[in-house]
Amino acid sequence: MIKNKTLKSIASHELYTLIFYHFCHKLKEQPQIFEYKFYECLRYLYLLSKYYQQLKNTFMPLKQEVDDIWHFLIIQTREYDKFCKKLPGKIFLHHQSTLYKNYKKKFSSREQSIREMLLWIPLYKENFGDFNE
Repeated sequence: MIKNKTLKSIASHELYTLIFYHFCHKLKEQPQIFEYKFYECLRYLYLLSKYYQQLKNTFMPLKQEVDDIWHFLIIQTREYDKFCKKLPGKIFLHHQSTLYKNYKKKFSSREQSIREMLLWIPLYKENFGDFNE
């Protein structure tokens, strides 16, 4: 299992400090809430990187507040590039928003879209263990 400490080590101290300052000091978010969202963002990016060929065109639901952390990461371009190179796939992970209603149009059946959307769940459990609240 990949622990939070390992995930945090992928992000540089400088990058973590910038993100923490932005969300906890500027936006007045509670540090404990920020930490939860920060690690969920890192887990998402870790999975996308490690299983890129399998997941690159799939819809992985991501809560907006977790996506907000990814957006902030991306605009720290140099640090984000270094961060991506430390992930298992060692590739720059581009961000592209997709509405589910547009994504599901590529499937001939609802069951097919649901099956593809759920691909990431066993990968998450394999790498990080069970989900928590």
